[in-house]
Amino acid sequence: MLVALGAGVALTVKIRVEPTPTAERDPAAEQALPWLKRVAQNCERYDRAEQEGERAQALKDNARLVASTVVASARGRLESKRVSSDGSQILFTLAVGSAKFKPSLLHPIHADTEMFERIQQAQIGSCLQFSVRTLTAASILERSKVCDKDYFADFAVIEPCH
Repeated sequence: MLVALGAGVALTVKIRVEPTPTAERDPAAEQALPWLKRVAQNCERYDRAEQEGERAQALKDNARLVASTVVASARGRLESKRVSSDGSQILFTLAVGSAKFKPSLLHPIHADTEMFERIQQAQIGSCLQFSVRTLTAASILERSKVCDKDYFADFAVIEPCH
């Protein structure tokens, strides 16, 4: 496409439209956490939606689903961990298949707690069993809030797998 900028100056612009990515299914994670199947279905609805209202409804349905989900005794792999620069809390990611769970900014894991010590002692890659009181989507982008499986969690329990 040729765009005239004025004063005899023109610019050629090539526009490439990327296809919308398809929802990724993760059977192992969906088996361990059955509600992830509904997340994938909401993502598919969002991607198929032709009207903004349909996308908004898929987004709203997914937000309700995630907010009402309680995770009990899930098994995840410790993917990463680090202590904050001031040493007051531990930041980490637990993975269940492609789903990722991190401490909520509103509910950090503080130093001098049992959970802090358990995570600190766990090796990267080790299995941890965990329960979560509340979840929120970690992304700020609309499609990602529906389709990404990346969550902030209010952890109730974290312990080594038995």
